[in-house]
Amino acid sequence: MANFNIFSSLVDYQNQLGGASTNTQDFEGFSPGFNLDGVDFLPGIFVTSNFSKVEAFQGSEDTELFALGEISVEEDSFYNINFDESYNAVGFDIDGFDPNTPGPAILEIFFADGDSESIEIFPTNATESDPIFFGVIADTEIENIILTEGPEIDGVGNEEVALDNFIVGNVDNPESNQERTFFPNQIIIRLNDSENSADSTSLQEELGAEVIGTTQTLGIQLWDISDSGFSVEEVVEIYSDDPRIEFIDLNYNDATLFLTPNDPNFSNLWGLNNTGQTGGTIDADIDAPEGWGFVPPEPGVIPTGGDAVVGVLDTGVDYTHPDLNDNIWINTQEFLGLPNVDDDGNGYIDDVRGWDFFNNDNDPMDGHGHGTHVAGTIGAEGDNGIGVVGVNWDVEIMPLKIFSDTGAYAGDFAVIQAIEYANNNNADVTNNSWGTFPLPQGTPPNQGMVNAINDPDNDPLTDDQPLFVRRQAIVQIIMMPIPYIPPALTPTVSFL
Repeated sequence: MANFNIFSSLVDYQNQLGGASTNTQDFEGFSPGFNLDGVDFLPGIFVTSNFSKVEAFQGSEDTELFALGEISVEEDSFYNINFDESYNAVGFDIDGFDPNTPGPAILEIFFADGDSESIEIFPTNATESDPIFFGVIADTEIENIILTEGPEIDGVGNEEVALDNFIVGNVDNPESNQERTFFPNQIIIRLNDSENSADSTSLQEELGAEVIGTTQTLGIQLWDISDSGFSVEEVVEIYSDDPRIEFIDLNYNDATLFLTPNDPNFSNLWGLNNTGQTGGTIDADIDAPEGWGFVPPEPGVIPTGGDAVVGVLDTGVDYTHPDLNDNIWINTQEFLGLPNVDDDGNGYIDDVRGWDFFNNDNDPMDGHGHGTHVAGTIGAEGDNGIGVVGVNWDVEIMPLKIFSDTGAYAGDFAVIQAIEYANNNNADVTNNSWGTFPLPQGTPPNQGMVNAINDPDNDPLTDDQPLFVRRQAIVQIIMMPIPYIPPALTPTVSFL
């Protein structure tokens, strides 16, 4: 049976007990809940960014990890808690909470070994303003990782919960012993150009392999080797030096999103213009208004972006959003072409607004929210009286969906395809606001991704190759002196 800690928060749910339906809860500050295995709470060292998934906890070996994703109230009847799955998480289930007969509500936790635990998260005789459970549940099986309570927050709505209020840190060991996960029967492979088709057929026959995915121009394929009789690790090791193969890799499937809040108005966008409005350092920002001011004040001229195309590798983009719809990239040949025909010959049919590489279809609509937020930061329309403003008021966002609507990752091969798509369809930049647990030191990078990013058919000296932008962790130890980075968050760590 896995051991785990529970960290709770006090939630005022007066409107859920027979009152009117509400979409907000007032969080009175996170605090440690009950601790089932007696682990002491130690001072926090690192903190996740706003809305990111908590990914590391104290323990020793394998882990099943769970982070709170969303809270909502439906029809005055049930208080539903929906959890995002992160790193080896295997599932949550929760019984409904009926305000007419309050409690108990039972949270069922399922572990990878088939065991489960039931926990009462609402008091049996709950009354107005009683504390109820929400938070993070994890077993304690990752070495040298600490989870402590975080600072207070106020007025967080129900759409997402600011998990930056949980502080996580790796105390002694800078490299977590967690192992990245991968699709158990898939390999990413590229044969040497000098090898002929007969060699390819021979290799497939040796492995009993089926080609289940092929890039358009990079010569990289995804093979299913379920019938090989070997594990994917064994196949990669055995064939890594085979002269017929240029490279062979595992298809990792454990990438995770790093979320940030979708601010309701420009005054909260301290990263663009920091006046100290959130208690941060004044003018510690990107000087967006100053940059916008360089644009000549001519009628019809708006700041930045213009014809720049930004490929957003994420959960998709809500291309109908009123603050984004005019800034979505359009594949003109497909838009003006015939239905069910690859009019531009790029290997993708009716890809009018990009592509969904998770579901392998032409609708990269975002059902999650992360990709739309990222796109808004890049290019929400400015000076239109709606919502927020992006760094670029006029830009073309190319949606490239590599995560599902629940945040599940499509795998490294899908990323290779998405980067190739951006390259082949004239994107100037790709944005990648997601990441993975690190591989052990010395592990080479996925060569397929390297080839896609450094596609030799695109010459960076002639500006034909898009800039590849990824998230980067900024590390700041809590004992280090202020000023710290970033200047409007806690002096710990933030993923940007």
